[in-house]
Amino acid sequence: MAGPARAYLAKYYAPASAESGLTRPITLNMLSGPWDTADFRAHPEGMAVFEWAPGPNGIKFRAAMAKLNGGEENARKIRAGYRAMIASRSREFGWRQLPPTDD
Repeated sequence: MAGPARAYLAKYYAPASAESGLTRPITLNMLSGPWDTADFRAHPEGMAVFEWAPGPNGIKFRAAMAKLNGGEENARKIRAGYRAMIASRSREFGWRQLPPTDD
């Protein structure tokens, strides 16, 4: 289902990300391991965005998805259709060390 899932992302999720002002994730197409793809998304706000669900970015994204696709019910169906293509998923957290600044 990787091909149809990528097409779904391009058709529905990428435009909603752009409309909501969110950056698109960096997507790696995996050559080995258990996953077809791995998405990496920066959260400049830090871990606070995960303290409640949906977080502020999720609210923006869902509003944009609804606006672009004829309402919340259609957006819900699109999200459910995408989730149905995913056999298994995992969410991992990490951070990147930035070089020191000369403040």
